[in-house]
Amino acid sequence: MACASSSMSVFGNAVSQLLNSWKALQLAVEHGFGGAESREKAKWLIYAIETWFTENEGIETFEVEDFLEDVLNTEFDLILEDNSVPEISRLLCLYYRLCQENKQEELQERLQMLPKVSLQDCCIGNDSSDEIDCDIEVETSPSGTCTVSNQVQASNVPSSSDCAEEMETSEEKPPVEDGWQVITSKKKKK
Repeated sequence: MACASSSMSVFGNAVSQLLNSWKALQLAVEHGFGGAESREKAKWLIYAIETWFTENEGIETFEVEDFLEDVLNTEFDLILEDNSVPEISRLLCLYYRLCQENKQEELQERLQMLPKVSLQDCCIGNDSSDEIDCDIEVETSPSGTCTVSNQVQASNVPSSSDCAEEMETSEEKPPVEDGWQVITSKKKKK
């Protein structure tokens, strides 16, 4: 059962407030992880979540998690490992349920408890200028300040175990010629 249209505007407002209190998303928007359209993508995400909930019944938390992870990865080039995605997903489902049950007073109380995001105390530092793939780590101190570090992952550099495997199998692999890999049969011809 979908919310009435007046309730949906309440849900849309709840989605907006929740996403605006999500520090990782706000950092991604503020620092343009989604490109020049980062702010528009964040607004679209509010609309997409609201529409998705209204057009589908029984959305589960894990589905919302998958959706948010996919959007963050594809639209903002961001993978979060701070366990905020499951919490945001849980809250979205809870807020929608409260909206459906017309418990707007309880919803407003919960929205008032959301943290206010201040990005002024946050800084982004780069460990390297020639980045391949970046990990963003958000650390929040007890005083409320946060540090965001951009760490380079050497994803193109094989690990030592990969190198050992490659050395063991290099004798089995035929040489590469002009970008083509030659595949030979392992059967011996008689």
